[in-house]
Amino acid sequence: MFLYLIGIILLTSLVYGLIRTYNEREERLQGVTLGMLKPRLFRNIKRLLLMTGACILLVLFVGIFVGLLVALTPFTLFLTIAFSVPLALLAPIYLFEDITLMEAFKKTFRLGFATWGGVFLVSLLMGIIANVLQGVTMMPWYIATVVKYFFAMSDVGGSGEVTVSAGYSFFLYLMA
Repeated sequence: MFLYLIGIILLTSLVYGLIRTYNEREERLQGVTLGMLKPRLFRNIKRLLLMTGACILLVLFVGIFVGLLVALTPFTLFLTIAFSVPLALLAPIYLFEDITLMEAFKKTFRLGFATWGGVFLVSLLMGIIANVLQGVTMMPWYIATVVKYFFAMSDVGGSGEVTVSAGYSFFLYLMA
């Protein structure tokens, strides 16, 4: 999970750094090197680490608060969803603008509630597209795994343990 978090922070830093460079330069990304992006990448990484820590604390605090409110009424689930949709704008606002984290939170909620429906629909649409693409790209792994289990279940003289050749295990690893 820690390595996944590091990978997401590095990828997000690179993407937002490239977008900001594209918007600020007349030549766009032509001739841009990693050395030119390094200051922006480190700035984005520091800001993303700060933002991630603040969001983890916010989720813990809100989780405890909502957990206590759920005992009173299940309506709080709708409130949680309503307040979490604007947070999708936090990373772009905080990384594109030179403002503090608290100013970014304020602007996120101000703009997020003003455009709540649009943010929700874009997030929903991107989630559907990502899930369809993930399903299509994972299909070979799904098929290979099902074949492995069919052979394991048809093993008449086996001891009940799944024995698969090293080559097929490596093939499954590549498919995953």
